Amino acid sequence: MKTLDDLAKLLEEKANNIERKMMEAQEKTALQIYQDVITDAPVGATGNYVESIDIEGPTNENGVIKSFVGSGLMVGPTKSKGKSYNLGYLLETGTNPHDIYPVESEFLVFDIDGKTIFTKHVWHPGTTAQPHYATAIQKNKKFYKNNIRKAWRGKWVYDSLFKKKWMRLRTLK
Repeated sequence: MKTLDDLAKLLEEKANNIERKMMEAQEKTALQIYQDVITDAPVGATGNYVESIDIEGPTNENGVIKSFVGSGLMVGPTKSKGKSYNLGYLLETGTNPHDIYPVESEFLVFDIDGKTIFTKHVWHPGTTAQPHYATAIQKNKKFYKNNIRKAWRGKWVYDSLFKKKWMRLRTLK
């Protein structure tokens, strides 16, 4: 017959593996999300954006296990707002039509059909959203939940984690 002390010892042994198992579950899921984001990301003319997408983590910050999948590639700065923007966010959500003015020089300079163009202003028609992070997260929600369930080897702990919303998937900072 098991005593209360035996049960306490068993629970303590199980608890010692919790963080490691949860980190492994997070890492597997983040890697799959990363691969799906890379596959679905818009390539563009240079391919620089896709090459800039990276994966970090997992980390445990005060009991919250996190991973990051995203790009640090920035565009801008803009004269009107004076700040740069994350290209991944702009591609994911799209942009409204907007003016573009030079910030660090007198002219905007670009080539069209071998001709160099100098101008002080262009009108950008905006871009259509090209979701690749949101679709990767949505696609992998069940995979994530199954990884957590496997890590815990039991439904009761898994259900309590998700009902209390202690674990979340995020890709963009």
